[in-house]
Amino acid sequence: MKIGFIGMGSVALAIIKGINRRETADLELFGYDPHRERAEALAELCSLKACGSDEEAAENSDVLVLAVKPGELASAAERLKEADGKLIISLVEGKRLASMEKWFPNSAIARIIPNINAKVNASVTGMCFNDKVTEEQKLFVSKILEGIGTYMEIEERFAGIFGCIGSAVPAFTYIYINALAEAALREGMSKQKALEIAAQSVLGSAEMLLKSAVHPFALADQTCSPGGAAVEGVLMLHKLGFEHAVHEAALAVIEKSSAASTEDESI
Repeated sequence: MKIGFIGMGSVALAIIKGINRRETADLELFGYDPHRERAEALAELCSLKACGSDEEAAENSDVLVLAVKPGELASAAERLKEADGKLIISLVEGKRLASMEKWFPNSAIARIIPNINAKVNASVTGMCFNDKVTEEQKLFVSKILEGIGTYMEIEERFAGIFGCIGSAVPAFTYIYINALAEAALREGMSKQKALEIAAQSVLGSAEMLLKSAVHPFALADQTCSPGGAAVEGVLMLHKLGFEHAVHEAALAVIEKSSAASTEDESI
């Protein structure tokens, strides 16, 4: 199977490296990026042939991974008309399946929603498919995504919500971790040591939640001993509206995603 990558930004790069790590002998990779040096550097690092144009990458491929910016999609799709009918894996942010079908009406199309943690093989990635995608093709897409973390199939109507809790939450979490480290810095601990402690605590808390199947509130209660320091911090978070701020931030992401999708449909 030959896979062509159109655009090789951070997520496409993570997928390419993931495929390369698994040493999948039956996959041959082609790639085009406007920054020629990026494609050539990848060709040296991975088993990938750098192409001189997106048309060349498409011509040599059975499967096309579109990893261009939303504003570049129309011009790229216009050049790739001959790829219609191939399996299209879209990493184009905010572009619905219906929008992609306007450009590739005869193609099986997978819409992929990863997050930045793909860089360390820890993304949680959403997958939406149009009705032309077969079960075999779904399995193929899943295998490709194994190299960047976990994945799950979702209904496209939940893409905005997934984009929030799957893609925007890392940004929220980084801000939270940094705030904890700043508080420790104020009390005299080095920032780097505080970041390590906070990050490991967040990682461990996520593992506990996933593996214990216990409600988050119950786990928080287990952490707070009567009259202890932790409960004082929890009460202060409640007082300052921590949960409300999270709800409003999530809603802002979902509304922005919904507005972008609506604008996309009108084009």
